[in-house]
Amino acid sequence: MNDSLTVIEIIIAITLLVHCYLLAIHNVFRIRKLLIYIDQFKEEGKLSKNDFDLLYNRYTSFFHYLEFYPDKSDFKVLYENIGFDAYVKKSKWKLKYYSTVSLTLIVILLILAAFDK
Repeated sequence: MNDSLTVIEIIIAITLLVHCYLLAIHNVFRIRKLLIYIDQFKEEGKLSKNDFDLLYNRYTSFFHYLEFYPDKSDFKVLYENIGFDAYVKKSKWKLKYYSTVSLTLIVILLILAAFDK
């Protein structure tokens, strides 16, 4: 029983590491893509200078990986672009998936660690 539990813990730990890695990688590319969209909207004249500066500073600051997406109520013009809106929806789904799976696996590992003792 103890050996099978150890194997299960190792499999879950590897799965957790993979999902955490994918979450981190997705977050890096999410920020890069957001900056590309922000630059594109500025070039098209859809963003004012103040809005561009606000968004650009938000996604290039020290804690930029903790920023999610521009508010739909504040930046309606961004979400009028079908490509941007679809990207945000798809990206939010991926963030929720990776986060939920990672947290679930952490809880499972904690429960298994309690049974292991």
